[in-house]
Amino acid sequence: MRSICIEDSGILGIGPFGERLYGAKNFMSLMSVFDTPLLFQVICGTEELGWVHPLSFIGFGKRPVVISLGGRAWEIIRLDEERSIAHVRTTETRGRSRWLGGGRALSSVHCTTIRSLLLDDSSDPLWSKRAEREINAVRSEAFSVRASGRVVETDAQSGRTRWWTFGGLKANFSLALMLRGDDGRLPRFDNFFVEIPAASRLRAIEQLVQKVSEAAPSSLLPDGYPPRRVKFWDCLPEHLRQHYLTSRFTDSSTALALIAEPRVHQLRTRHGVSSETSNGQVRA
Repeated sequence: MRSICIEDSGILGIGPFGERLYGAKNFMSLMSVFDTPLLFQVICGTEELGWVHPLSFIGFGKRPVVISLGGRAWEIIRLDEERSIAHVRTTETRGRSRWLGGGRALSSVHCTTIRSLLLDDSSDPLWSKRAEREINAVRSEAFSVRASGRVVETDAQSGRTRWWTFGGLKANFSLALMLRGDDGRLPRFDNFFVEIPAASRLRAIEQLVQKVSEAAPSSLLPDGYPPRRVKFWDCLPEHLRQHYLTSRFTDSSTALALIAEPRVHQLRTRHGVSSETSNGQVRA
């Protein structure tokens, strides 16, 4: 590999390759102590639509990737990783983005707090009347949380199964990596859920979860991330790059903790919801 630095008579300096990387604007990238946020600007033509987390583009290049911004669905057509820009076009396909407010992913602590708030039936005297009404309305519709365990919900019509972990984006990305199929395709996930592919009954779900729980932490490393705007990425040896990827994008400890928790399997039909609790012992 070409050297970024050179040594001459015991003096270490920037070599020609390092100067090409960092020499623009009098080495400003070396002298500055800040870095850009880990977000992508989304653009349709010349119009800026907003900013999203780069995990929203997982699978791009292997399958169509659709995100949601401004109440509409957008298909990714090109990623400019050097400038952190995603070019999109309109589509009728349903999309999703891993964002809240300014486009930040949520931590496991944040999502666990949300789950606890949904399970609680008390009110805070500091809440306004409007806030109390909104929270009570959300609680009344929160079928994805149960005090007895994390909900695994199967829709009888679509056949899709969602594991409502409330684990945060990084932990759910770790679970998605563990649940990916033999073709390498990742199931859908966001801050609050991860889909369990090709399983709709409790026994099959539990067998699959137990299988992925045996995955080694090294198998959770994401491939091909992060975007190239990570500062001094070219200076890092491969093992430090992998360590960075793991710590920045995954949370295997929280993912394994979620696997160990009890699960409540819900089957949603047109006639209502039935549920069954699993604590690791599979019941037919």
